[in-house]
Amino acid sequence: MKMKTKLKIILIMMAAGSMLFAGDDGFKIAIKNTGLCLGNSKNFTGIRMNVIDKDIEKIRGINVTLWSGNDKENGVVTGLSMGLLPAANTLNGLNFGVLGIGSNENMNGISLGLLGLGAGNNINGIALGGLGAGSGHNLNGFGLGLAGLGVGNDVNGIAIGGLGLGVGNNFKGFGFGGFGLGAGNNFTGISLSFFGAGYGNDFIGISLTGLGMGAGNNLSGLMFSGLGMGAGNNIRGIALAGLGLGAGHSISGLVFGGAGVGAPNLSGIILSLGKVQTMDEGKMKGLAIATYNDFPGSQTGVSIGIVNKTNELFGFQFGLINIVNENPKLFRVLPLMNFNLKR
Repeated sequence: MKMKTKLKIILIMMAAGSMLFAGDDGFKIAIKNTGLCLGNSKNFTGIRMNVIDKDIEKIRGINVTLWSGNDKENGVVTGLSMGLLPAANTLNGLNFGVLGIGSNENMNGISLGLLGLGAGNNINGIALGGLGAGSGHNLNGFGLGLAGLGVGNDVNGIAIGGLGLGVGNNFKGFGFGGFGLGAGNNFTGISLSFFGAGYGNDFIGISLTGLGMGAGNNLSGLMFSGLGMGAGNNIRGIALAGLGLGAGHSISGLVFGGAGVGAPNLSGIILSLGKVQTMDEGKMKGLAIATYNDFPGSQTGVSIGIVNKTNELFGFQFGLINIVNENPKLFRVLPLMNFNLKR
């Protein structure tokens, strides 16, 4: 065996040995911890290759590692970090994991985990998880989990979950959840889901769902739902629901509900193939077109349907049967048209 070949084998064996012992400071070709390191150097700048990272503090440059032995104690890696499952308290730069990537605090930059990735605190930048991705606190930037994506607090940017997307607090930006999408508090932006979407408080923007959507407080903007739509307080804007929609206080704007539309108060242009209805002493202001328009409170404007009914009217009714309870007896129930222009 030639001398050069023997020397190469010896160097490789020395490098492998230094890399196998995480507690060792490694084999270095460096000046003041800058250069090339094979092993578990805790502070290093340059190219560092190791098997299992342990108790690292600051690594800058290119860090190639198979695993993290105690990632809860590992420090900050800045630059290019790659391996089977690289992890640290904070990852800055370009991060790639064959199995996944983990950071106990923040993940900043561009990160790709073929199976998944997770950050205990914030993800800032671009994060791609082959199956799933998650952040304990905030996502600022772009996040993708082919199966699902979860964020404990806020999203500012674009978040996509192939099957589902969940955000604990507020969402500002664009969100897509294949089967479902949910925000614990407010959503501002564009929301898309093949099945359903739910918002704990307010929604403002554009929301499109295949089956249904609901908000604990208000829905505002352009909203389309294949089946149903509901809000605990108000629906405002352009709202279309294949089956029906309802709100706890008011619905206003251009609204269509296939089977029905109902709220204590209605205003705008309200359309339905079935029934449009206000509750108790509620008010209808605008134009209502449906098979049956029922306003037990008051109507201001025009209603068109087979049956139109209201207690108080300032405007017109057009239909087969038109009922205005406040009119004189001879004019309370009329065919074709009824009206009242007195306040």
